[in-house]
Amino acid sequence: MIRSLAKHVGLMAIVPVLGLLGLVALIRSPLLASVDILFYRGTLLCILISAGIFALGLATRRRTTLGVESIIAAAALSLSVNLCFLIVIPVTIDRSVSIFLLASIEKNDGELTAHDLQTLFVNGYVHDLRQVDRRIHEQIRSGNIRIDNGKIVMTQRGRAFVRFSRTVADALHIDPQFVRGGQAPDALAPAPAEHRQPGD
Repeated sequence: MIRSLAKHVGLMAIVPVLGLLGLVALIRSPLLASVDILFYRGTLLCILISAGIFALGLATRRRTTLGVESIIAAAALSLSVNLCFLIVIPVTIDRSVSIFLLASIEKNDGELTAHDLQTLFVNGYVHDLRQVDRRIHEQIRSGNIRIDNGKIVMTQRGRAFVRFSRTVADALHIDPQFVRGGQAPDALAPAPAEHRQPGD
């Protein structure tokens, strides 16, 4: 009884660690490199690793004497740990405004005012790194928006996602400013030449 319990505890301890190491290795590899959105690629890799753990567990079940429920639990635990790691660390670093600002402060330590940092953010993060274009591309790929005669149009999937986000924000008392959206000005200023689309 004690030996069986120790075996299950050991399995639940080591499988998530191995799964996490596997995720780091696969993110660094060219596997699924055609999926250019890190969150989507990482999620697919997490699922592949979990499926691999499940398949390996079934293949070695007679030798390890593990029940199917233990194998399912180990695969699910690995998936949960990997998804948490993916969202909290790589995805955050990939798109965090705060990290960009901190890196900019480090690069110009003691030289920036709050106004300087705001200008650097708009010019560097928004314009030079084309982060709005990146988000538009990602949301088109996600099916939340589409381009119609040069204008960005919300799809039904996108509307459902925004409604869901507002519901979660209300339920968890999250600052609602980011789920309210901004009102378009009556007349938009022309985009800088380097950011205009062909034909503008």
